[in-house]
Amino acid sequence: MGALKIVTRRNVIQRLKKLGDIIFLQETHLSQGEHEKLGRLAGTQIFSSSYKSAKRGVAVLLKNNLRFIKDRCIREKQGRFVFLQGEIDGQLVTLINVYDPPGERVALMKRILCLLMSEAKGLTIMGGDLNLEMNQKIDTTSRIKHKSEPSAKLLREDLSKTHSLVTMYIKLLMLLITLEKQNNK
Repeated sequence: MGALKIVTRRNVIQRLKKLGDIIFLQETHLSQGEHEKLGRLAGTQIFSSSYKSAKRGVAVLLKNNLRFIKDRCIREKQGRFVFLQGEIDGQLVTLINVYDPPGERVALMKRILCLLMSEAKGLTIMGGDLNLEMNQKIDTTSRIKHKSEPSAKLLREDLSKTHSLVTMYIKLLMLLITLEKQNNK
């Protein structure tokens, strides 16, 4: 391992120790073994999904002081999401961390939304990198509309009208199905 990797890892671990009790990481580019080592060094429980090559990868880190009891963990084989259920101090929680690589087909988002709609229990927290440009002024320096604009527009409109996540997920799922049909033509 090069000296730069050691310095970078040390900096990342120092920052992780200062962050919140639940940390979602995307594009980790780590193997399962390297994820486990990161969890040990950061003093956290870690639940991760890795890809066979050095790309993608997501991880949920939970500080040890949380008293988390795992009930279920689904690790997507291509390193794009981890779905975690359990209890924190007796409170049922579902945590899902997603990395949706640019140019991916809508099948991944459909799978995640279906999983959330059918399996989420208790307090549900979803985070990650969906590669959606929600606000062009903040999310990019490009003046060209991003290919995710239809999905992002739907989310913006729905969030401004209601706080109902169920409504938002259903609308996004319908849009994804429509886009998939268009792509298959």
